[in-house]
Amino acid sequence: TMHIHLSSPWFAPRAVVARYRCAILLLAAACLLPAAEPPSPQALPGGVVAVELAIESKAMGGSMPALVLLPPSYAQRPAARYPVLYLLHCAGGDYRMWAQGKGLIRELASRELIVVCPEGTPQGWYLDSPIRPRSAVETHLIRELIPRIDRDFRTLAARSGRAIGGFSMGGHGAITLAAKHPDLFASAGSFGGILDLPRWPGQWGLDAVLGPLATG
Repeated sequence: TMHIHLSSPWFAPRAVVARYRCAILLLAAACLLPAAEPPSPQALPGGVVAVELAIESKAMGGSMPALVLLPPSYAQRPAARYPVLYLLHCAGGDYRMWAQGKGLIRELASRELIVVCPEGTPQGWYLDSPIRPRSAVETHLIRELIPRIDRDFRTLAARSGRAIGGFSMGGHGAITLAAKHPDLFASAGSFGGILDLPRWPGQWGLDAVLGPLATG
């Protein structure tokens, strides 16, 4: 069973819903904050650790960044494994967007959860473009990023331990990626996701990745 939530306060697997309901409300507010300078691996308030990755991507034709936020207990419990929440940014954001929210860092400091913030590129729509060369964001996330996270971090590397969500463009990406890859995600959520793309011909950079909308 796939749990799909549209504009929902929570999109994690059922087993951890109660623990993180407040955290997701604070995550949504983070999208409204401006981007800061690129973070380097560092200790954040409350013992949260930010790890910035650079992933060589065949799908994207170059290096792709991602930000991993580890809870304080990650270092304190070396045998523990953690569920992972993938958070997708909006069309005007980037992989650093979610971590700009102080509320997110405060909540993560008390949660048993890894948060991964991928780079979706400006108006990349988290899909493999049929017309834009080296714009295969879906393949990058599914075939390159997720295996890298499961390899390098102590994750619950199974569908039951993996959720995805996002804001606006990221909301579209979260729902469509979960629908296309139900074996990977137990749950998906969208905050203000632009889901019905044909309603927006020529807007939000859609023509650049999908081509003009066919009519008639």
